Amino acid sequence: MDALIAAAGVLLAGAITPGPNNFVVLTAGARAGFVGALPALAGIVLGSVALGIVAVLGAGALFNAEPRLGVVTTGAGCVYLIWLGARALIESAAPTQSAGHSHLPSHASGLFFFQFLNPKAWATVLTVTAAAQTEADVGRTGLLIGLFALIPTVCLTIWAGLGSLTSEYLARPRVAVWFQRSMGAMLIISALLLWFRP
Repeated sequence: MDALIAAAGVLLAGAITPGPNNFVVLTAGARAGFVGALPALAGIVLGSVALGIVAVLGAGALFNAEPRLGVVTTGAGCVYLIWLGARALIESAAPTQSAGHSHLPSHASGLFFFQFLNPKAWATVLTVTAAAQTEADVGRTGLLIGLFALIPTVCLTIWAGLGSLTSEYLARPRVAVWFQRSMGAMLIISALLLWFRP
């Protein structure tokens, strides 16, 4: 039970702190309100559960056996996030672009598959499964997969609510441009923090 509590703590820290998933749900809530953010939230949670299942079924052991695979996966994900953030920053300065446009996936299916490119999701899932599987059995694995659904759902619901509270401000073009710039900068910063984490 102690391993599951530790895993829940790691998962909570990964799910509530700023990262690409949170930014997507925040943006969806700001643009479409809380209900409009629910498809994005569902795609992320289902993708997280699928990623958790993949890790439990052997990806975690594969990453432990071949550490370079983790470096390559994290590096590729970080480069992708930096590219997305840079595009958001560049396009926010171009008057012909619609303010607030994001290149992050916004539909449930795209966000489901985005979890497999998201370095923060991989880092969280691999850490959680390593912590929880010290005493692995079917019941414990089922509880772990349940945590992959429950904790991100609660955390992303909070982010969607915060986004919906900002929706009236984002109707102003100048605010929308600064919001897009902020999201782009935060994507770049989060990618760099993931790459250079101790």
